[in-house]
This record gives sequence, C-alpha cells and structure tokens, in this order.
Amino acid sequence: MESGKKILQVYRHEIKYFINRIDAFLLASMLKKSMQIDLNGNEDGEYWIRSLYFDSQDNKDYLEKINGYSERKKLRMRIYDTSDQTVKLELKNKRSNYVHKETLQLNRSDAYELMNGDYDVLLKYKNVFANKVYAYMHTEHLRPVLLIDYDRQAFICPFNNIRITIDKNLRTSIDPWKLHEPGTPMVPVFADGRYILEVKFQTTLPGFIRNMLSTINPQLSSVSKYCLCRQAVFI
Repeated sequence: MESGKKILQVYRHEIKYFINRIDAFLLASMLKKSMQIDLNGNEDGEYWIRSLYFDSQDNKDYLEKINGYSERKKLRMRIYDTSDQTVKLELKNKRSNYVHKETLQLNRSDAYELMNGDYDVLLKYKNVFANKVYAYMHTEHLRPVLLIDYDRQAFICPFNNIRITIDKNLRTSIDPWKLHEPGTPMVPVFADGRYILEVKFQTTLPGFIRNMLSTINPQLSSVSKYCLCRQAVFI
C-alpha cells in the first residue's frame, strides 16, 4: 500500500490473558482446525513484530494504564521486517476492553523525522487522521521511548471480525532509534516464558471459541506490553 493514501480503522473488543507454553501449543492446535491462519505469517501463521512506543515527558500514557484509567490513548510505530520501507503509525483509543485503532502508513524517512520531533512531517499526508496525530503529539510533546519485539501466531475468522493471537518471546530495548536494525540487543521480559493470548472481536464471541478457551483456563489479565517492558528496563 502506498504510504499515506489509506487510513485503516478497526473497532473491536480486546480481551487479554496470560497462558503457559503448553496451553499455547494446545490452543494453537485447536485453532488451526477451526479458524484460518493469518496469511501474513508463515505456514503456522507466525510472524515477527517490532513496535516503537511514544509517550509524553511526564509518562502520561504509562501512568494512566498503571493507575487504572478506563479511557486511554497509545501511539506507536510498527514494522514486520527491518527491511520495510514503510512504517505503520497506529493510534489506539481504549475504553475498558473496547478499542478503536487507526493506522496510517508512513514512509521510512518520515518516520524518523517524526521520531526526531518534527511533527510537521505529518501535515503533508493531508488526511484527518494525520492531522489528529499531529495535534496529539504537539499537545502531549510525545517522544519515542522504547522498542518492543515479540513473535506472534495469529488466527482469523471472518465472522464478527474475530482475531486470536498468541504472542511469545516478549523483549524490549531502550534504544528506539534502532527501529530498523536487525540484531538489536533486547532484554527478555518474562523469566518464566509466559505467553500472551489476545482475543479480539466486534460484538460477540462464538460458543466454539469460548469452549476452546475453557479447556486451557487462561489467566485473565489487563496486561500491557508497553507497561511490562518499561518495568523490565526500569524506565
């Protein structure tokens, strides 16, 4: 997709859980039989993600999550390969478990200008979302904070826009400028090898998915990868 020409918007519920390695394997085995794998990944629906998170000088986004605010915003960049020439700019608005996510494709050079504090680079995209992010970044004086890497296995179901993801190997770096550098040194977040399960849907979750989840008894959590990673590196 040509950078800046299309805005992707998603409205859905997101429920998160902690699961262990064995339950992750069992759940993935069941999901392969009843849902489609994400074709953006390999034959098992697995792919790598790197995100760069922004926050204000007074860490507003981090503190609002830690303090349990039900309505929050989060701005990040995302790539799926260090050779990517475009970067996703995503703004997530959350109200409890309900999420509105908007995404704009930036070209690589503009992404680095934005990281460097040149918010004006957004104005050349000439769309409502870019203008919204421009105002938000100016108001909150957002700056890049850290990188987050993990490996994701994703399953989809066209009905009700259902998406189930299993994330592992969560790791982080306090050097956001290495967004496109392969082999960036990373700090592992979980010593116990925990996985993060995310269940995403628009209105209701079908019974067959609820039944699969009940077989592994996942631990419901308000987990935030951003907060976990900040705590892991003490920033």
